[in-house]
Amino acid sequence: MILSKLSKYKTDLNTAYKLMRALFFKTRIPFIVQMMLTYRCNHKCKYCQIWTKGCKELNTGQILSLIAQMARMGTRRIYFSGGEALLRDDIGLILEYCRQMGIGTILNSNGSLVPEKIKELRNLDVLCLSLDGPRQVHDSIRGLNSYNEVMDAIRSSGENNIKVKLKTVLSSMNLTHIDFILDKAKEFKTTVVFQPATLSVLGGNNPNPLAPLIKEYRSAIGALIKAKRTNKYIGNSYSALRYFYKWPAPTPIYCVSGLIVCHISPDGTLSGCGRRLFDGENNSANCLQVGFREAFLKSPRYSCKECWCSGYLELNCLASLRPDAVFNIISLA
Repeated sequence: MILSKLSKYKTDLNTAYKLMRALFFKTRIPFIVQMMLTYRCNHKCKYCQIWTKGCKELNTGQILSLIAQMARMGTRRIYFSGGEALLRDDIGLILEYCRQMGIGTILNSNGSLVPEKIKELRNLDVLCLSLDGPRQVHDSIRGLNSYNEVMDAIRSSGENNIKVKLKTVLSSMNLTHIDFILDKAKEFKTTVVFQPATLSVLGGNNPNPLAPLIKEYRSAIGALIKAKRTNKYIGNSYSALRYFYKWPAPTPIYCVSGLIVCHISPDGTLSGCGRRLFDGENNSANCLQVGFREAFLKSPRYSCKECWCSGYLELNCLASLRPDAVFNIISLA
């Protein structure tokens, strides 16, 4: 056990060194890859239209080949998402292969299929579940019985020693229910990350019917900033919350997309940022055609006017060397 811990410590130090080298010297290394396994979804959330997109998905062999290529380039963590990633019949095999290649995994899910696929998640490092508020609010946004599905997913994960984290999209329907969400995080001994609902629906250009009123939204974020001092269940850093406070005003920030992180769509198309693909970017390469390495190294870097994705934003704050963001990531690891 001691040797195992020393080996992990050495690996973590090596990773930290390479990460700092990438940030300071702009050495492009895909430490983190966000991989959408499918656009298909069994829920039809009001602020999302990803499920309306269609494409030919990568098969199992193609996905495993890409993961091997990622490992050779230094990828340390893959965020699997969808649609609903658990709709893939090969999800267990994919997660097992990541473990064999030494790559950590996080999987975003609505929770509906977790209990029946719990054995296939045994190699998963973190399960990230969406929670939008109390039963009535959550079901109104995501569909009847979806709240019960999340609660069952949390309990099932706990019984099988799978680490769970929560994510909440702040919308016009749940700004007054933040305390409830934080109480749930406390109940299940986990953290919750907040991010704003975008002005347009996710995966489309139509106006988001759940976009919150700016004054009410900023009041809620202000309350989170104050609560962060004593509430250890808030997963956002101070820097990220202060940035989110400015939504929806364009707020430039240093962007790590294409430097240490990238996005892969279900058909293998690679971009530094998934939002760029949703917005119609047409200068991205497909990994099946040119390989992961070339697709990543040729993906464009960005100078972003705004960033409303919690995961990307924390990395951007880290790259900007904001001490609280560094401490926040270490404390939540």
